[in-house]
Amino acid sequence: FYYCTKLKNINIPDYVATIGTYAFANCTNLESIDIPESVHSIGGEAFYACTSLTQVVLSANVTNIGRSVFKNCTNLVSAGPVGGDFNIQFGWTQVIPDNAFSDCNIITVTMPTTITSIGVQAFAQCYNLKSITIPDGVINIGDSAFSSCTGLTQVILPESVTNIGESVFRNCINLDSAGPIGGQYDIQFGWMQQIPNNAFEECDIVSVTVPDSISRIGSDAFGNCDKLTNLILPSNVKSIMQGAFWECTGLIHVYYAGSENDWNEMYIENWDDGNTSLINATIHYNSTGPDDPGTGGPEIGDSSSALNWKNCFVRPKQ
Repeated sequence: FYYCTKLKNINIPDYVATIGTYAFANCTNLESIDIPESVHSIGGEAFYACTSLTQVVLSANVTNIGRSVFKNCTNLVSAGPVGGDFNIQFGWTQVIPDNAFSDCNIITVTMPTTITSIGVQAFAQCYNLKSITIPDGVINIGDSAFSSCTGLTQVILPESVTNIGESVFRNCINLDSAGPIGGQYDIQFGWMQQIPNNAFEECDIVSVTVPDSISRIGSDAFGNCDKLTNLILPSNVKSIMQGAFWECTGLIHVYYAGSENDWNEMYIENWDDGNTSLINATIHYNSTGPDDPGTGGPEIGDSSSALNWKNCFVRPKQ
């Protein structure tokens, strides 16, 4: 039924086992469809760009779903064995495929404990998505899985997550909380050894707490987070890559668990002023946070500043 643009409704008989790739793609007037319990497999792009589709009832028997299955279904608000307005509910697979719900109109997402992996751009550009709880048991979250979800304010990440792709929350401009603990205006991590490139670029965070497990902060990880004022860093962080704190113009205090010597030995990549906001902040050594100021750091402009510019990688413009 590819590109049957006048098709509005269809009844699938209960002996159908498989819906193929692109089966209903670009059926722009398709408004509703019930998928019978006999269906166990839905091919990639099966409902791609069905822009009038608002709700899909998926049987729990569906165990195999292809990539981009509902991509660009811009009015889709509900899909699942239970359904419900403004809610995507899953019960049908262990993996949410790449691009599965990108550019949809969903507001909340409820995932069951069966989910172990969230694919690349699975919910990207879901501009109205406001909340999502990722269940314990999810191990992998793909690149840009929630990028440009501009309505998203909080994400609960379980400690089971050990692999997160790049740009996972990039351009989530209202996101102020993400972590196993959460809390308003706080990003807290406990789930991996590095913060990926562009992970929280252009988010709305005010404070970041980095746990002891983190040793590397990727390029542009917090780039253009202009509301970020406080950063809590463990001594285990050994490298901060180019632009990790680019244009973090509000960054005032860095609470660093290590010593001044540890800080000077850290690799901070800073060409084209990519981490100048970090370098110019007040560094509080031997500190675990605002309630434990440690030995304190030099104020900006202090001639006794301990900043070691030799450790800052400077690369000329190409």
